[in-house]
Amino acid sequence: MAIATYHRPVSLAILEGLGGDFSLVSASSTLIVTTNGPYSMALNGFFNSNGTGSATSITYSHDNAPYLTFSGFSLSTTDTYGAYTLFRGNDRINGSWGNDIFFISQGNDDYYGGTGLDTILVDANRSYVTVAASGKGYILKAPNKTDTMNGVERLTFMDGTLALDVKAGETTGSVYRLYQAAFDRKPDTAGLKYWLDQVDQSASVAQVALGFVQSNEFRQLNPGGDTNTMLNNYYKNVLHRPADATGLAYWSNAVASGQPSHQILAAFAESNENIANTLAATKDGIWLG
Repeated sequence: MAIATYHRPVSLAILEGLGGDFSLVSASSTLIVTTNGPYSMALNGFFNSNGTGSATSITYSHDNAPYLTFSGFSLSTTDTYGAYTLFRGNDRINGSWGNDIFFISQGNDDYYGGTGLDTILVDANRSYVTVAASGKGYILKAPNKTDTMNGVERLTFMDGTLALDVKAGETTGSVYRLYQAAFDRKPDTAGLKYWLDQVDQSASVAQVALGFVQSNEFRQLNPGGDTNTMLNNYYKNVLHRPADATGLAYWSNAVASGQPSHQILAAFAESNENIANTLAATKDGIWLG
């Protein structure tokens, strides 16, 4: 199993630096270092004086900062075909602390995105694969291929993007549930993508909720201005049931204590009850087109 480990977020432009001609800088029996402008490549392994031998890991750096390491293999330095087919088997890909971009390859692979907004690029249409929730992550299946994904937020296909960050407190799921809670309907794709983009660019879910309660659609759905009417509308439109006495008293006290209506809407949207109510529509990802 080959392993790819991202040390920091990597742009497509930097990944393109993997190509080109590298010049030798230094060589020892365990380390060969080459460079190509701002890029450097360090091969660890066991080498002879003429450069032949076996590499066991390769680390690429840009401006002296490591960004990608390949490990978990033993490859002859003269095995061009082996290098070309290195990631055609069953591999593991480890993301960095930031927003990473991964690529689907052959074999049955395991992706661990880490923190940040991580995306896998799939060179196929959405209809070519199936994606289903499994434990804390997801499983992608295609002909002769099964991948597991943990900590990966987006799958970008040739014909659109599937969002996987749909669990409690995760961006796409939270915006979807808030949208449904505010307007008592499934989000339209254009609106969902707009507000999702706002959150991806650092807006909070509470700020999105404020935008919703200030909209004409929300005001038409919730015409009453008093606390009791507002809360009963939340129960009806979000949870689709009458208010229970205990819950109504709790939220009435929250309003009396100064909690604004948009924050209460966000709390209803992200409640365990509403998460359960919307699970069928979100658990296997949300198609963003």
